[in-house]
Amino acid sequence: MTVLKVNVDDSPNTDGKYRVMSIPATLILKDGQPRQQEVGMLSIHVSQQLAASE
Repeated sequence: MTVLKVNVDDSPNTDGKYRVMSIPATLILKDGQPRQQEVGMLSIHVSQQLAASE
């Protein structure tokens, strides 16, 4: 799993592209497509579980 942090102030098109409505937000992507979106920061353990379930 790769984890990235994106500052939407520096990348203003990113929040619109992925429909981020609140910050912080956690997105799980597979093959470049959003599969899961959660509001807030998730622990690495929960993120791994979500990624594995996709």
